[in-house]
Amino acid sequence: MNLFVKVVKIQQKNLLFDHNGFTKLCHLLLAKNLIHGVITLCSLMMILFDSDIFGQVLESDEAQSPPTFQLAPRYQWQRSDASTIYGDPSAKKGGTVRFAKTDAPTTFRRFGSDAHSDVHGFIKRNQMSLLYYHYQTKTFRSGLADYWAMAPSGDEVVYHIDPRARWSDGRAVTSKDFLYYQSFVVNQMSGLESQRHYFERYGLRIRALSPQVVAVSVNRPYPPQELLYITNITPLYHGFYQPQPGWMRDMNWAIEPNTGPYQISAHNLGELVTFKRKKDWWGYHRPAWRNLYNFDNIEYHFVSTWRQSLEKFIAGEVDHFSMRDELMPAWAEELYKRRSDIQTVILRCHCDQLIRAIFLNLSRQTWRDPRLRRAFIHGMNISQMIQESHWSLERTHSLFPVHDDFSADLPTITYDPDKVSHYMTEAGWVLKKSGIFFSPLVWQKEGQLFRRTLFYTDKRDESKLAILKRDALAAGIMLEIKFLHKNDFFDNLRSNDYDALWLNLYDNHAYPSYEDLYHSNSITAFGHNVSQKFEFFGELILTQVNVVHKIAPIQ
Repeated sequence: MNLFVKVVKIQQKNLLFDHNGFTKLCHLLLAKNLIHGVITLCSLMMILFDSDIFGQVLESDEAQSPPTFQLAPRYQWQRSDASTIYGDPSAKKGGTVRFAKTDAPTTFRRFGSDAHSDVHGFIKRNQMSLLYYHYQTKTFRSGLADYWAMAPSGDEVVYHIDPRARWSDGRAVTSKDFLYYQSFVVNQMSGLESQRHYFERYGLRIRALSPQVVAVSVNRPYPPQELLYITNITPLYHGFYQPQPGWMRDMNWAIEPNTGPYQISAHNLGELVTFKRKKDWWGYHRPAWRNLYNFDNIEYHFVSTWRQSLEKFIAGEVDHFSMRDELMPAWAEELYKRRSDIQTVILRCHCDQLIRAIFLNLSRQTWRDPRLRRAFIHGMNISQMIQESHWSLERTHSLFPVHDDFSADLPTITYDPDKVSHYMTEAGWVLKKSGIFFSPLVWQKEGQLFRRTLFYTDKRDESKLAILKRDALAAGIMLEIKFLHKNDFFDNLRSNDYDALWLNLYDNHAYPSYEDLYHSNSITAFGHNVSQKFEFFGELILTQVNVVHKIAPIQ
């Protein structure tokens, strides 16, 4: 679960919620339809789409018999608990919620180049998969599939598609849409290397057993949770994309039919994208999805800077403002001074975060020398960065904090200029002035400065990375930090044109993906995974793993 700190206009009430009180907060927001003045550390999409973390169990009003399709011996139909309801029946429906984002989309395509903006996150959430993962119970629940059956051999899952599932144009979702996704992805003309690699990596094969039943098999046995995760496919509307030269260009702004509760209804490129709620969405028959998708419209307004986003928020032109810890005290104070009607609603939460790290590109000649890697690592003052730039954080050391049963403590990597000096000297580098007069001392060898560039994609990270840059220079390392738009960032990753990257490494939550991320068996279509291109842990990665947020009330 992510941390929420919200400032909302709620009739002059100051409310303090703990973890268990968050459900009441969400119900209050939805029932009153008061979303003005929301400050969050993560997206309000948690309310719109990941509301399963607030679940409560009620009596089901839906009784559905298992499919009549005859399964092979020892296969047995199963389904998620249909009685779980997450939305408040008293929540008001209607209205518009408005977001401000800095990364305007350059395409509406779900696949291919440039499909990385925040809007694409919402586009993809409305392209439903067979199942959904429940982050609280750590189990799968029904998506497009209402039933599924796993092979005793652990290498196949048979899925029954909900006969009520519909595309946005009203057409029924059938097995041919899953077959079309498979044929499109594996076709070389589609240019979807990452998706094609996924099929090759797992030996994935989709078969239609009937119009409503598909079987998804893999190349070897997997444990049940992992098997469901791997075979959890999202279909493609049959015939929408054609694998032919220029298809990405031709379909750049085409609006793909989807299966979720919202669809793009209007857009002014570079300024606004509007999603409209489907009044007759097929999923409303599911108790788990009732009363969740309450806004009639969701608008994304695009700005150049976070300051513009803040100004729009204060002016009441948008209803949501995302703010990092290091910005919260000063910006919150400014908000309260300029908007006296904003009151405080705070959730205290002890939250596990995934891996945020600096990754090194091992194809660079410099990093092939382990002494230089160790020197670089000990020149990164992660602890000072956390202390100066974050608001009440603790650093813990674990590989995948969301998997308590599998996580192990890792050695602490400390900032230590003496160790930097030891490794650099051993590698033949000399610490001396980089120029004349007041120039800093920098490690040099054969006229070359030890200068490395760190790429990042979120402008809000600039202040924290500036701390790393400052302290690295104190240890004789010249660290340059460079912002890249997400599309350029991924282009650099694909072309292998970088020294180091500052990014988040997400686990899939369903099971620890050690092999996917770190084993040479899972080298990606781009020619690498973490194990090959990035150095990892011990001497290898600079990380603030499993950061724990402790938030105090804003006075």
